[in-house]
Amino acid sequence: MTLMRFAWGPPRPALQGRGTEGRGLTDRYGQPGVGAYGMASGWLYRHVVYRNCAWPALRLSSVAAHVWSGVLGGIGGLTSFEGTMEAALAMINRNTAKVDESRNDSTIRRCIPAGVKSAGGIKSCSRHRWPDDYRTTRTGKPGRVPPPACIDRSTGAADTTTKYGKDRRLCFSPGSMAIRIPLWCFLWCCGPQCIRALPRLSSMCPGLLSDPDPAIKRIKFFLLPVGSSTALHDYSSDTSDLALNTATLGHNLDGFGAGWSPEQVIDACAARGYGGIVFWRREIGTRAFEIGERVRAANMQVVGLCRTPYITGSGAPKTLDEARASVEMAAALGTRVLTIVTGGTEPDTKGVVESRKVLAGRVAVLAEFAATMDVQIALEPLNPMFGGNRTCIFSVRDALDICGIINMPNVGIAVDVYHVWWDSALYDHLQQAGGRILGYHLCDWLENTGDMLLDRGMMGDGVADLRAIRQGVEDAGYTGACEVEIFSVRNWWQRDPNEVLDTIVERFRTVC
Repeated sequence: MTLMRFAWGPPRPALQGRGTEGRGLTDRYGQPGVGAYGMASGWLYRHVVYRNCAWPALRLSSVAAHVWSGVLGGIGGLTSFEGTMEAALAMINRNTAKVDESRNDSTIRRCIPAGVKSAGGIKSCSRHRWPDDYRTTRTGKPGRVPPPACIDRSTGAADTTTKYGKDRRLCFSPGSMAIRIPLWCFLWCCGPQCIRALPRLSSMCPGLLSDPDPAIKRIKFFLLPVGSSTALHDYSSDTSDLALNTATLGHNLDGFGAGWSPEQVIDACAARGYGGIVFWRREIGTRAFEIGERVRAANMQVVGLCRTPYITGSGAPKTLDEARASVEMAAALGTRVLTIVTGGTEPDTKGVVESRKVLAGRVAVLAEFAATMDVQIALEPLNPMFGGNRTCIFSVRDALDICGIINMPNVGIAVDVYHVWWDSALYDHLQQAGGRILGYHLCDWLENTGDMLLDRGMMGDGVADLRAIRQGVEDAGYTGACEVEIFSVRNWWQRDPNEVLDTIVERFRTVC
């Protein structure tokens, strides 16, 4: 919203008097100039349209629209009162109050459209409204001269007796308030609704957006004020964003669950309206491409893949070969998100500082490889109780710090309710994510947890504030799937998978 205000809104005092005139952002009076319109429109089209549109015709049209918006911005600045005043100042010799004919070709051509120029001086323009401080004589403020309407074209001298004030019609240029105010109000009030409609538009027009989620994140970043709360998406009758992590059926460990095949899981989820599935590597084997195609044939998505081996700690492999194989499996499945549980502290170290340095270096190497296959790396912080052997990052802030060190666009974070529900600063940290949230995992923390790893609760059975956490995730710009991941060796893994899947749908609609 700040960028839209800068492009279309009133002058920004912060730009005045700070050298912006030389860069074309404002004219000498602090008004948005050609550079402001061009820079704002160029930024929007580059980051919102061109980078996300898969249709060549629309990409071409975005470039054309970029150029045209720059032209309109230039015209708006030139035909508004500040642009014409600039021309008047350029043509009038301040020492004699005479029109300087010698500057007509060199200076004015850059300052005023040909329709306003004339051989003998400047035509009177009745479209512009001039402030009082411009209606002064040459003996007034330094540099203040009468506007073009006050120039006697017969003699070329400044008429110091005439005051401009008969015609005060507002100039309807692209930078005028007549256009700014309605557009401003529309973007502020209707922006969230437009964002919500984008996934539906993408499904109605396959291929319109090369990747809808990042596109929507960028658009939401531009249209909504940072830190503002938006209405939660209503899932009471919509399960298109619901995804099953197969660990909820016990498929992440040998000897647990009902032992359903991937095909059985896919068919059962599709029959209940799930939007996606997250598999574990042990289920996939060498069938990654086949399973991915089966999921898409059922009108679902492979939302992610769990997970790489540990990257740090005594349980981490000595090389990244297995982690690279995980990336290749994710690419074959057709998913863009590969989750990383980092691993514990490095051998012979104390605390987590050194372990995090090692983690950042190794993830950076892996991310470079993943980028070649269009795969994103999601760092998942774990509850502090898992420090030592399973993780060296314990909060969203810790994960974002690692992302900042790596500073690569395909490295982000996964937010798991089980691991972050306790953090009193969670909302503030989520708002700092800036589009780096790549996954959102649902479950609950039971009041009397019997096993720290394998006794997660079904949504609504515990003490986590699920709605508040989702509010923070959505306000941070996340528009992806809500992935249900429940490790429950004593309860849900003992039940019929059909019952588990039905309960997930019911809880997702009512408590999440």
